Amino acid sequence: MFSKINLLILLLSFSLQILAAGESDFPHNYYNIVIVILMFIIIIALLSIIYFEGKKKKSETKSHNKFNTIKNLTSKIPSWVFKLVYLIVLMTVVLYFYDFGTSESKKDNGNSEDSSLNKDDSSINEETVTLKTDSISLKSGKYIYDSNCIACHLGDGGGSVGPNFTDEYWIYGGGIKNIFKSIKYGVPEKGMISWQTVLNPKQMQEVASYILSFQGTTPAAPKQPEGEIWKGEKK
Repeated sequence: MFSKINLLILLLSFSLQILAAGESDFPHNYYNIVIVILMFIIIIALLSIIYFEGKKKKSETKSHNKFNTIKNLTSKIPSWVFKLVYLIVLMTVVLYFYDFGTSESKKDNGNSEDSSLNKDDSSINEETVTLKTDSISLKSGKYIYDSNCIACHLGDGGGSVGPNFTDEYWIYGGGIKNIFKSIKYGVPEKGMISWQTVLNPKQMQEVASYILSFQGTTPAAPKQPEGEIWKGEKK
């Protein structure tokens, strides 16, 4: 009996160690599955002990009479079994609230990060926008440009329906702020829609920065200059 008790205590101890490891060691779903399996093993072991301990202590008394034989089975479950049951129930309750607490904390942290991100995005407008020159921003800007702007401005920025982005001439002003403004509000008279309902401020900043990267390049078939030479800064 003592060895069986030790086995259960060992399983319980291992379960608590898994619990203490937390989500840093296990993905959330995997962590829950491991705990459920361990609890299932413990319950099976407990039921087995109840069965075999009860069977060992079972005594038969037979009463005979004229018509039938009655078997009276009596068994006594050890007190330590009930203590183990209480311990398992307690550990299950602790596990539930621990898992609930960490999930809520993770959710709150995620919401906080999302709020912070949205706050940063909302601070970008035609007055505060700055030119992005890092590779990650330009790569993102290229993806947005290739997905939405090629039809009117071509892949090399040489212009088609829309103006040429490779020369120094700009119809509505050059520089990051003017380009961002044109993207945000559109140019209805020229058939360009407002993109502020499609792209967030950060995306508009990235694609505007990518458009400025065409400056000084040589497109395959450049469109004739339109507007006036922009003498201001790109930034």
